Amino acid sequence: MKPADLLAAYAQAIYRVDAEPEPIFLQVGEKSPALERWLAARGAWRFAFVSAANPGSRPLPDAENQRRHQQLAERVSRIGLPASGGESYEATSGGWREASLLVCGVDRETAVALARDFGQVALLYGEIGGPVELVLTTDPREENRR
Repeated sequence: MKPADLLAAYAQAIYRVDAEPEPIFLQVGEKSPALERWLAARGAWRFAFVSAANPGSRPLPDAENQRRHQQLAERVSRIGLPASGGESYEATSGGWREASLLVCGVDRETAVALARDFGQVALLYGEIGGPVELVLTTDPREENRR
């Protein structure tokens, strides 16, 4: 996939947070009052939405993606940050799906480092009052050369 197409796919994807009492859906470039309320109730003012699946945007078998997701969840737990499960998926057809975590209270630098450690090209990041941002961890043109 060309870098521009990859970025467009990330920007248009559906990002679902498994929050209670109902799921919260995030959209790149938009504010999420529902997520802001949810974060504030947990004493957090920033978040990252991170996956460990399909490093470098290259598909892996489901079992490997599940193993990687468990490793991500364990790592976030060791850091001591609360997290909620979620999923990201292709908006039009649902052609790809990735288990994800919404990490509460994480700073941008830590979130980017975490995503890089799991081979992710991008993650979502945000703070109360601002839009959901698509943050690149690397230049996607470099990913396509590997």
